[in-house]
Amino acid sequence: MRTLWDALNEIEDLRGRKGRQYALRAVLGISLAAMLAGANDLLGIFRWGRRLKPEALRLFGIETGKAPCHATYHYFFQSLDADALSRTLGSFALKQGKAEHIAIDGKTLRGSRRLDEKAVHVLSAFATELGAVIGDLTVAPRQSRGEISPRLSRNRRSNPIRTRSPPRSSC
Repeated sequence: MRTLWDALNEIEDLRGRKGRQYALRAVLGISLAAMLAGANDLLGIFRWGRRLKPEALRLFGIETGKAPCHATYHYFFQSLDADALSRTLGSFALKQGKAEHIAIDGKTLRGSRRLDEKAVHVLSAFATELGAVIGDLTVAPRQSRGEISPRLSRNRRSNPIRTRSPPRSSC
């Protein structure tokens, strides 16, 4: 059975030779574990990783027993191919079970607007049975469902996704 650890090894490492003191899946593994433990920023991930004993770090493939520093996480996430990570995690989640009900939701990413550019808008597909996001697309903020639906269908031929307007909420 393929594990999440195995799946992380499939992501291409785009860092330069000098930036590879720690394996990609080691840094990602620590980051994911830290976020599951409640860390929500680089400093939290760094602090969580620094608390690990050398034996625990070896389980993440860090033989030196020394955790990555804060700057390592900063440069690591700058060079990480987020689309490849998203695809890998989505395909891993899909292989864990059947996704019968898929919820579609769009969000404008806060802080993504730069100078005269528009903010980034992401449309995500969430498999409710799996409790996981299985895919996402970057779309124009006001793009219509008619324009987006064919792109979603191409990504999921075996289980077509139907879109509809969500109910309005006051939140």
